[in-house]
Amino acid sequence: MVYIKRIDIRGFKTFNKKVSVNLDRGFTVFTGPNGSGKSNILDALKFSLGELSPRELRGGSLSDLVHKSNTGDARSAYVAVQFDNTDRKIPVDSDLVTVSREFSKGGEGIYRMNGRRLSRKQVQDILSSGDIQVTGFNLIAPSRRNQYRREETNPRRPNRTRSLRDQKGRGKSPALRSRR
Repeated sequence: MVYIKRIDIRGFKTFNKKVSVNLDRGFTVFTGPNGSGKSNILDALKFSLGELSPRELRGGSLSDLVHKSNTGDARSAYVAVQFDNTDRKIPVDSDLVTVSREFSKGGEGIYRMNGRRLSRKQVQDILSSGDIQVTGFNLIAPSRRNQYRREETNPRRPNRTRSLRDQKGRGKSPALRSRR
């Protein structure tokens, strides 16, 4: 099964300097105090997979994603996600597949797969062959988590509740579900 091995973030939101998050197989939960960047890791993942809506990334515009601070602003937002592809679910002849996206303040967006520049559509088409999608049920933002809780306790919608419960952890994106 494809899973995320590492996420590299630089100049994205609160991450000015490069930060690497290494992950193992299984389920991973990010914990920490408010304002420590937990949600920004999820936003970075969605950004790298091609999310275009600033609202979904909790920003007013895509330029808001580029790190800003009193000590100096970043020139661009960069996120790379490395997938373990030993089972070749992603149709790329490599054990590791790295998808990256860089967005400059000037508005230029660059997508790459294993260093090769591709269009957003090409990246998403290749990843969708491996059941990896930015809209997969396996990326659950804190704001959506409360929505699922409300659905589960709604007696007027028992079928919807069962459907959500069944899909949690079993969505179309096993790579994004598989965490430590």
